[in-house]
Amino acid sequence: MLDFSTWSPETIAGVTLVSLLLVVIIVVSFMCIQAGLFHVINIQTKQPEFGELVVMYRCGRGPYSGSGTLFTEAHSLLPKYNTIGVYYDDPEKRSADNLRYIVGLVVAQDGAEAIPEDVALLESHGYQRVVLPAVKHAVVTDFPYCSTLSCIFAVFRVYPALKEYV
Repeated sequence: MLDFSTWSPETIAGVTLVSLLLVVIIVVSFMCIQAGLFHVINIQTKQPEFGELVVMYRCGRGPYSGSGTLFTEAHSLLPKYNTIGVYYDDPEKRSADNLRYIVGLVVAQDGAEAIPEDVALLESHGYQRVVLPAVKHAVVTDFPYCSTLSCIFAVFRVYPALKEYV
């Protein structure tokens, strides 16, 4: 058994600091793993798992990092739906102020009808409707999303892999 009464205050402070540092390292490591730091990026060309999508969206212009606000707004309005983002421009070929994107909610898919009350709510907040047709071939990948950290990792890991694949 350890006799802590013989430890100096400096030793106790040092052990406490090292213990806290280890806990922080473990927590940060776990968060990074959950956020996709080591997720295998598997890019394929195949038929997507979904068909036609009915999307209620809002347009955005400016740095893609600003799209998070629209994602938060869309999810806050109707959290039962999946969010979707479409980014039109290559940020290496167009100035950040002129980047175009849409962000919205998938309110129906594969021929199902959207709930009229939900569509009306979104329209009252400036959302527009678009139907994205089913496609036979698309470049697809997946990446976990559990926090903003996932988005940061995705930007630095998925985009370069997609660029190399395409």
